[in-house]
Amino acid sequence: MDHQGRHRDWALLKQNVASFVVGVLGILVFIATGSKVLLVITMVILFFLPPVSRFRAWRRNRK
Repeated sequence: MDHQGRHRDWALLKQNVASFVVGVLGILVFIATGSKVLLVITMVILFFLPPVSRFRAWRRNRK
C-alpha cells in the first residue's frame, strides 16, 4: 500500500470515529429526552453510514 492510500484510510477512520461519537452523543440525548423513535433512527444511521461510505470509497478505488 502506498502512502496516499494509507492517508486516505486514516481520513476514513477519523470520519468513522466522528460519526460514532455523534451517534453516541445522540443516543445519550435521546435517552435523556425519552424519544425512542429518534433513538432507533440514530442507531440505524450509526450502523449503516460508515460501511456505506467505505463501500463507495472501495468502488471508486477499483476503477
